[in-house]
Amino acid sequence: MMSTMSEISALLDEIKSCGNTLISIYDELHNLIDSKEPDEEKPKTKTRKRKTRPEEAPETILEEQPPEEPPKLLTFEEIQTAFGMKSRDGYTAEVKALITKFGAKKLSEIDPADYHALMKELEVIGNA
Repeated sequence: MMSTMSEISALLDEIKSCGNTLISIYDELHNLIDSKEPDEEKPKTKTRKRKTRPEEAPETILEEQPPEEPPKLLTFEEIQTAFGMKSRDGYTAEVKALITKFGAKKLSEIDPADYHALMKELEVIGNA
């Protein structure tokens, strides 16, 4: 009975890990799609001229553009998953070099404030 429970627990942990990996992959794909959209699909600040009477000077009215969303905070698990995927793809040496470049010996030593810059550099590995 006890070994069955520990096996179930191990399987549940594996399912959770797979779920986190899928979420990370979803986020990365979503970011790629957003970054690849043509410029004409992205909202722009529109300029339109107001009808004027001959005695008035022409005036340009700018419509307000919605504020940009702040970048999503990355979690250590998302970083760990992305690094694991690059390493499994055969880029272990490059992954280790990137960790060293950020002044750490292991991934967990990197400051969370550097996660976005770290991910940008990780995306370049294997895509150059």
